[in-house]
Amino acid sequence: MRNLTPVTISLIIPNFNYGEFLEECINSVLDQTVTPDEIIIIDDCSSDNSLEILSRFENNKQIKIIRNRKNLGIVDNFNKAIKASTSDYIVFVGADNRIKKTFVEEYKKAISKDTEAAILYCDITIFGPRACLLAETTNAKNNNDGSYSWVFPEPSDENIKRLETTNFMHGSSIYRRDWYQKVGGYQDNGIPEDFDLFRRIVFAGGLPVHVNAETLEYRQHSPDQSQTKINLETKIVELLQRNKVLEEEIERVDSVLKDRDKEIYELNNKLNSLSEKIIGKIKRIIKKIKI
Repeated sequence: MRNLTPVTISLIIPNFNYGEFLEECINSVLDQTVTPDEIIIIDDCSSDNSLEILSRFENNKQIKIIRNRKNLGIVDNFNKAIKASTSDYIVFVGADNRIKKTFVEEYKKAISKDTEAAILYCDITIFGPRACLLAETTNAKNNNDGSYSWVFPEPSDENIKRLETTNFMHGSSIYRRDWYQKVGGYQDNGIPEDFDLFRRIVFAGGLPVHVNAETLEYRQHSPDQSQTKINLETKIVELLQRNKVLEEEIERVDSVLKDRDKEIYELNNKLNSLSEKIIGKIKRIIKKIKI
């Protein structure tokens, strides 16, 4: 395997009760054209067959396995995994997902081109029994084989500005350790942990870069998955924003109408006053004619 850049990459697989998918994920990581410099699997106290699956890889010197004695939850689990890692760049791959052979290679190529990049994100292939549902909400292209190609947007000024409420990256984006440390790592701020971290990095001045390569395979199998929740939350936020804009427009129009009503009322008063004056003059003229 060849190295494309002197920087090192830690690839972390967080797992919690994804035993039915875990081995497939690990094998996809081991089958890379460019091997990650460090592979860490952290199990957050699974109660399914995950530990049995992990036991099959105990003698693999490429892999470091961490088994939590108690469930830490996503944020603490992720931070613990990163604390156990040593590389310059960090990327998480969900235990229910897979990566294509060139996943690490494409990221290293991109890092070589953009050495100042703080976060790099690739495109995604959506697959699995619920793939069509996620594809519909993301406008992913149908590959006619049960999978869909999801091309992510460029980090334009507009998208970066919208990052306050709308994410345009995903959880398997790769990022620099120094930026992770600079913004205080993963935090529980009431929104998806990766979105929160990436948003803080970008707003602190970190450069996001889109890698035009479809190397992550995202398995859509449950309505409770994080990416599904992110997309639903994004849609809700967008609807709330649209509703706010509509409410502001309604208030503006209502204010204009009130001003118009006031003008019409004042015009009616002037018209009535003028009419009274005209009628008074006409009466006086008629009176003089009769005399």
